Amino acid sequence: MYTHVLIPTDGSELAQVGVIHGLSLAKEHGARVTAMTATEAPGGQFAYSCDPVDTRRGRNGGL
Repeated sequence: MYTHVLIPTDGSELAQVGVIHGLSLAKEHGARVTAMTATEAPGGQFAYSCDPVDTRRGRNGGL
C-alpha cells in the first residue's frame, strides 16, 4: 500500500501520462501526492517547484 506518491514532471506529453497514472494510484490507495517540476534556468542554474497535494477526501480539496 502506498501512503505518499512523488510525481515528477517536465511538462511533456509523455510526463502527463505519468502524472495521470500517479494521481490515480494515489487516489486508489488514499495516499498523499507531492508533485514536482524541474527545469534548467537560463545560464545553467537549476530551479525547482514543489506543491504537495493530499488526495484524501476533505483535505486540500482532494480528488
